[in-house]
Amino acid sequence: MSKKSKKISVRLPHKLHAMLTKALDDVERIEKSKLYKINMDIAAQRHRSGDKCEVCLGGSQLIGKLPRGAFELWFDDDRLSDNLSNKLCALDCLRTGDVGKAYSVVKYGSGVGWVSHSLDREVVDYHLNPELWKAQMRVLAVELKQANL
Repeated sequence: MSKKSKKISVRLPHKLHAMLTKALDDVERIEKSKLYKINMDIAAQRHRSGDKCEVCLGGSQLIGKLPRGAFELWFDDDRLSDNLSNKLCALDCLRTGDVGKAYSVVKYGSGVGWVSHSLDREVVDYHLNPELWKAQMRVLAVELKQANL
């Protein structure tokens, strides 16, 4: 990390269901935004051309904390604390239905072997059907809460 780089600080809930619910609410706000757009293929990126800043489900949690000018940010960026990086990675796992991976990365950190979970599921890709994906994620958030995750 260069001396000029500051850590990006964001407080996220500890429970997976609360993280997912907050992120889904933010995704719906971003979909209406003139400044941002959802792109599940990159954590956060702003182009030099002045296009909208692109963020994914986890990246949506960084709105307002992102650097000015052109940038690209991934969840392993050294500007993020390990805790924040792990939570953003967990959101990325949840968006594809990988509850076991999300739980593992939040509980044990990245680089730990993944475990499967009874709540793992197939979900539609956001870009194929955003409304169905959001509905599937809302159901997942409810089930995570019921499982106390």
